[in-house]
Parts: sequence; C-alpha cells; structure tokens
Amino acid sequence: MTLARYCQESAARLRSIETGLLEFHPQAIEHCRDEMGNVLDQLLRWKITPETMDESDLGALVSFRDALKKLQARADQGTNLCLGWRQLHLTAGYTCHGEPQFVVTESNTNYEG
Repeated sequence: MTLARYCQESAARLRSIETGLLEFHPQAIEHCRDEMGNVLDQLLRWKITPETMDESDLGALVSFRDALKKLQARADQGTNLCLGWRQLHLTAGYTCHGEPQFVVTESNTNYEG
C-alpha cells in the first residue's frame, strides 16, 4: 500500500471516528476505539515497509494531519464537556481565581463515570 493510499483511508476512518464520538452510547465509543486501533495497526505496518515518498504522498500526509487535528479537537471538546458536567453535578463551582475546581491532571484525563 502506498503512503498516499494509507493516508486517504486513514483520514476517512478518522472522520468516521469523529462522527462516532457524537453518538451517546457505549457501542459508538467501542467502535471508535476499534477503528483507531485499525488506523494505528496500518500505520505500524506501513512504517515497517516504507516506500519512497512523492508529491501525492505529501498532500495525503497534510490531509491525514488535518483529520488528526479535527479528531483531537473533538476529543478535547468531549473531555471539557464531561468535566463541566461533573463540576455542575457536584456544584463545585470555581476557585477564588476564577478557575474551575476540577483541573485536568495526568490521573484524570480520561473521564469514565
């Protein structure tokens, strides 16, 4: 598989993942996790047997990077939404400096409850 084809297929999968994150049921999250695993597996396979790059590869890499950025933004929005819901539910409010009571740290970057 060429790099351009890999990037095109992976970008399409990332767009599917991004759309799937808008659905509110466990199967959607599982599907997103599985699809992301498939994207990573393909990337590892391509990395093992790389080919020379050409102009079409560079354009495909840019599209792939853009799809990754959009997916990251969607994940960040979801994280902020969950933290906001948790803050509202617990009526935690804000600190005297105007910061939310809950600050994302390494241990709670993934919200599961």
